Amino acid sequence: MKALSHLGYGALALILFCTNSAKSHAADPSLHKTEQDAVVIGFDTGDWKGADLSTEQVKVGTHSALWIDHLANESVTSSKIPHDWTGYDGLRLWIFNAGQSPVSFMLVLVSQKDRSTFSYYSHRVTVDWDGWKEVSIPFTAFEPNRDPAGWNKIDSVLFTSKGWALKPSAEASLYLDALTLTKAAP
Repeated sequence: MKALSHLGYGALALILFCTNSAKSHAADPSLHKTEQDAVVIGFDTGDWKGADLSTEQVKVGTHSALWIDHLANESVTSSKIPHDWTGYDGLRLWIFNAGQSPVSFMLVLVSQKDRSTFSYYSHRVTVDWDGWKEVSIPFTAFEPNRDPAGWNKIDSVLFTSKGWALKPSAEASLYLDALTLTKAAP
């Protein structure tokens, strides 16, 4: 009988540990693990300036970011992200094109050593499809500009249709979803 009650206490302790672990991850709904070596930054909260939360087209979670009329809404940005990306080697992102095609934008990862110099990593994305498509970008595809602090200090994520000889369009209509930090299998 003692062994059974000892087993019961062990099971209870395991349940309490799992419940407390789940609560700590649930505290920030915008960041959650999807697979062993990936963290979804996502768009489930209103922390993205320049886009509207949408439930119209959603790939993961409860919301996507609707980025329309790139003439009026030149960029989408958030600094409420994980800042140390050294444990990862790329990004994944789902994009739904509901408007004109093609649409090009720059994905900019701001990484400043000091505030006097705008330093960052950048990568051009061209959306030339209709509907959903998953885009994977290894960190090696990002170009360092000026003097970025490094992957251990990503200050913010910026999607922009301004600069870099881009041609923003009033007809642009993109849903962005499941922005995910990824790590390739060893």
